[in-house]
Amino acid sequence: MKLNKIAAALGFVAAVSVTAPVMADTNRALDAWKAFAAEQNNPNYDKWVTLISDPKAIALAKEWKDLRGYDAYDLMDKADIPADLKAGLVINGENKGDYPWLKKYLPEEVYAHIGGEWANIKQITIVPTNTYYMHEGYLKNTKELRDKNINITIDDTGFLKYDDGTRALMSGPGATAIPFLHPKNGMELHWDFVAHSTNNDTLAFNPVKFDACSPDGHERGYVADLWWWHYHNRSVTAPMGEIEGKEKYVEGGSVFFLEPNDIRGLAAVRQRYAGPDKEDDFKVFIPSLRRTRLLTGSDSQDPM
Repeated sequence: MKLNKIAAALGFVAAVSVTAPVMADTNRALDAWKAFAAEQNNPNYDKWVTLISDPKAIALAKEWKDLRGYDAYDLMDKADIPADLKAGLVINGENKGDYPWLKKYLPEEVYAHIGGEWANIKQITIVPTNTYYMHEGYLKNTKELRDKNINITIDDTGFLKYDDGTRALMSGPGATAIPFLHPKNGMELHWDFVAHSTNNDTLAFNPVKFDACSPDGHERGYVADLWWWHYHNRSVTAPMGEIEGKEKYVEGGSVFFLEPNDIRGLAAVRQRYAGPDKEDDFKVFIPSLRRTRLLTGSDSQDPM
């Protein structure tokens, strides 16, 4: 896939202890973005500043910080970040060697593609770090877990469960919450990642557009409709509550290709089970063959 430009914020994601660091101004991210956008003259950056300047967004960020005891900028204060890794830095094929720390921050394949001939990434622009927070439903339910002392554990088989044995991702506040506010190990951090999913009850791109290229530089544009649903305890986007008939699954979605014409109608449906003992239910309809293919394991990354 050829990417003409990637706007990336490189920061630290860390599991932290319950000891809260020194509090920083809740609006540090907003202030950083305002200063950055004023220098860049980019309407997309201006639009982002408008969105995070909304009083509701500011209040939500503050509530999440108060609940967690920290935000991204508090973590960055404690991290050893290279001095030249800052907003406004543009990295391309000609200068990437000037930043030896870059290989520690990017996957090997991504680093190789910056300025490369295959899957070329023209440049990466570093933008200010964003504070990361989820919608009001996740906030409410995460607070409920804490305030009602609702305990969630991981059993020997890897399932996320309440004390009564029921699966936490399928019902109650745990279905739309961060189960481990201060993860103590990799497994708890993993389940936090799984639990917040796409950070929304519904994720929809109608359509999504992207480009792909072959080793000889031939490019093609693709257009598809894509959506993803959280199935349980939906609290922000209709339909609310439970999605009927999805008792076995946590979430799922689909993609339907609209362009180019030779693949129009190619479609896939993927649904995720609640536990680690079952692979995703992943089916692809291939119109040129007029058949449906079931993908499992490594096949899910197969180009078909």
